[in-house]
Amino acid sequence: MVKIVASRAAGMRLTAIVCVLLVPILLLSQLTLSNLRHDIALTERESVGVLLANVIVPTAIGLADGSLTVGQAVEQLSGADGYAQSLGLETAFGELKGKVAVKDASVGEKLSHLVRFTGIVGTESALLLDPVAETFFLAQTNVQNLPESLLNFHGLHEGLNESIASSGIDATEVKSIIYRLGTLAQSIERTRNSVIRAQASSDIVDTYDSAVELVTQIGTDVSVTFDVIANSKSGAEWMSLTMLTQQTLNPAAKYKLVRSMWEQTTARLSGGLAERADGLRQRLIWLMGVAALCVVLGAGSAFWMFRSTLKRLDHVELAKEQADAARMDAETMNIRISAVNDEVTALNRDLADKMLRLKEAHEELVKRGRMEQLGQLTATVAHEIRNPLGAVRTSAFLLERKVRGKGLGVETQIDRINKGVTRCDNIITQLLDFSRTKQLTCRAENLDDWLASTVEEEAARLPEIVALTCTLGLGDVNVPFDPARLRRAVANLMNNASEAMVGAGDDPARFTTASPRIDVSSFLQGDHVVIRVADCGPGISAENLSKIREPLFTTKSFGTGLGVPAVEKILEQHGGFLTITSEVGRGATFDIHLPLVAAPDMTVEAA
Repeated sequence: MVKIVASRAAGMRLTAIVCVLLVPILLLSQLTLSNLRHDIALTERESVGVLLANVIVPTAIGLADGSLTVGQAVEQLSGADGYAQSLGLETAFGELKGKVAVKDASVGEKLSHLVRFTGIVGTESALLLDPVAETFFLAQTNVQNLPESLLNFHGLHEGLNESIASSGIDATEVKSIIYRLGTLAQSIERTRNSVIRAQASSDIVDTYDSAVELVTQIGTDVSVTFDVIANSKSGAEWMSLTMLTQQTLNPAAKYKLVRSMWEQTTARLSGGLAERADGLRQRLIWLMGVAALCVVLGAGSAFWMFRSTLKRLDHVELAKEQADAARMDAETMNIRISAVNDEVTALNRDLADKMLRLKEAHEELVKRGRMEQLGQLTATVAHEIRNPLGAVRTSAFLLERKVRGKGLGVETQIDRINKGVTRCDNIITQLLDFSRTKQLTCRAENLDDWLASTVEEEAARLPEIVALTCTLGLGDVNVPFDPARLRRAVANLMNNASEAMVGAGDDPARFTTASPRIDVSSFLQGDHVVIRVADCGPGISAENLSKIREPLFTTKSFGTGLGVPAVEKILEQHGGFLTITSEVGRGATFDIHLPLVAAPDMTVEAA
């Protein structure tokens, strides 16, 4: 009886060991399944975005070529309410339908609203953040470039009709038409480039031949029109416009080509997303089967060990097995801890390697002056980096639970891992925030009044040791600008100046200037107003001055190095720019230049 009880206990211990060994497999399976479900959900959301766009863009084409009335357009859009609700855009979509239904609004205005909302759909459905190159370039074609080309072509066509109807054309109208033709040519070229990139990324190249041919044909016709108008003799432009509108720029034919182009690229985009979703679902089913099989095999192994132990063990073997089981349990724990540490180390190496690659790729982009691609790069890399970050965070959590209360002395290392993961996640978030372009909210205000208020508020945040002067030289000049965005730019420059002179302001031993002072002033300079922020700090070396505009560059031991680039980005949106002058030992001067007149693409609210 004692032997049976002892054997049963030993068998139960072996069963427990097998179950413990199954736990990491089950946890890994659960993590993998969770990631697959998340990827499936994202893919399905992108598919909904394609469906919604496939209602909006054909509606825009129908309004442009006159095949749809306003009522029919609104009715067609109403059929996509479910898609908009799935993306959380039901309110914005309702407003869009209201704008389209306005009878007094021109077709151009309605097309502008439809095209703008199509871009929002691309962002909210994550189509423009898709990590697959072919899908990304197709999405860029369908929700950005092709709708923009449609809008530009319609605007050009309306302008041509007005000029033809007037039976005459002056030099100003010729320049306007040439400008519109150039804008249309650029948007068509962007469409063509995105289709060609999608083709280069695809494993089925032939499917894109027709689409490339269509967009090339449209681009060729526009180029011919541009050359004819540009080279027409004075007084003959009206006749050239009449001929080209009827032949080369035949609107009905062009809208037909645009519709055919849309249908082909949309079919490829929808098909690619459907294939990816099916593949992910098949992987999900397969992994669930593997996990179930592991559980069954583990349970069967445990049962077999239990039965075998009952038959063979005696009192001596029972004692030996108990000792071996205890030793095995300790060894297994050590092996598992070592394996988790190795995994965390490998993931950290992988993370460090990817962060280094991110920095190198970013530096290359800055050197080539292609900052418009930073949003695409950071979004893709953030997706790639956050996956191993999630694995590191999960592994650290599991490791903490395993070793809690066992006195192994690894709590400090686990805490360091958690802090490192959090810091990396914050850096990625800052990069994404920097890469996204937000719409300005501009209004014409008295810049001197605003500047005096801003300097007064920011002065309260600076160390008391820093002296501050503000010299206003604009008087009653009103300037169009976004107060909130420009405030961040001025505050950024003032904080940088303060940190350069006194650091945090709490340690006089670290002050680089005996009498720190910041001078803020405003004055007119040609057709610009200038806001100058000057300090009497240590200055900037020539080497650092050449790098200070680069994102992520910093000479401090903290921060992301996005201060000056962020200021430049804000000024670029205003149509302005930033100049920097400095000499070592003589301080630094930062000049913010803003145009007196708003740029054509800026929207200025009434004061």
